[in-house]
Amino acid sequence: MGLPFYLSSGNFVSALAAGILLWVSIFLLLSLQWFLPLAARQGGGLKKTLKRSFLLFGDNPLFSIFLGLYNLVTALISVFLAFLMPGFAGVALASDDALRLRLFKYDWLEKHPGLDARSRRNIPWDELLAEDKELVGKRTLKGMIFPWKE
Repeated sequence: MGLPFYLSSGNFVSALAAGILLWVSIFLLLSLQWFLPLAARQGGGLKKTLKRSFLLFGDNPLFSIFLGLYNLVTALISVFLAFLMPGFAGVALASDDALRLRLFKYDWLEKHPGLDARSRRNIPWDELLAEDKELVGKRTLKGMIFPWKE
């Protein structure tokens, strides 16, 4: 509601206010997508969870943008499928899995505190996800459709 109001007057100051409002809204949407997974996984109060959400967005802006676009596409697909599949549960599950990946990264960085900025970017994802890959095992399309045939 604020954007049409600010853009209706047509002067520079109101266009600047509309731009600031737009970017603050985008920042808040991308940051608050982390709120529910953080509250579910780590608990804490409202203030602490909000702070973690903003810190997580600040540390992972590209990942947050990708997750926001993914959640938007998932929600749009859900509209066409009458929210039966993937629905809000699919969006919540994707956000929780994304948080889980970020927590793997932060746990690894916590175990290796003396790294420089370049080394901090080279996270050994194969090593971090080895246990999960072992638990899941090899999955094929045939095994997903006909699990009794494997």
